Amino acid sequence: MSLYTPWRMMRSLRKNPVILQGLIKNVWQDQARRFKDEPDGWSIVEIVCHLRDLEEIYYQRAFRMLNENEPVFEAFDQVEMSRQGDYINQTLSRVFGEFLKKRNRTIRFFDDLTPEQWQRTGIHPEAGKITILEQAFQIGSHDTDHIEQIVRAMGLAEEIFGGLVSAQQI
Repeated sequence: MSLYTPWRMMRSLRKNPVILQGLIKNVWQDQARRFKDEPDGWSIVEIVCHLRDLEEIYYQRAFRMLNENEPVFEAFDQVEMSRQGDYINQTLSRVFGEFLKKRNRTIRFFDDLTPEQWQRTGIHPEAGKITILEQAFQIGSHDTDHIEQIVRAMGLAEEIFGGLVSAQQI
């Protein structure tokens, strides 16, 4: 038996937006642009834009795995996506709403999969052959990484970890 089950993946996909919403609900637009995880890092609004745009990419990859035989996925340049999408000038509440719509579509898509369909594969540009189940894991893990990044941008990591862990170790 594996710990990587559709049920566990779906639980993460459902609860991560709730955690994210709780984290950013009192962030003002000015703070969303100014607060960064590091001096040259991304602001909170840029991180949420990234989550929104990657949600689309992850959904499209899963959709293709279901409907094509081992599709090959192209790499993407997240810095260029940020520049082209003018992430820094986006409105946090609007972007988060767009992310939620995309996440709900992803959840509905995964909810309808059979056990056999979770095992359909595609070719990831870095990892090689992956299953839809592994794609779902990547989405949840990606969420967690960027939720933690927002925690650092808000200056909460030190408060949470009490100086026991540096930002590089997180």
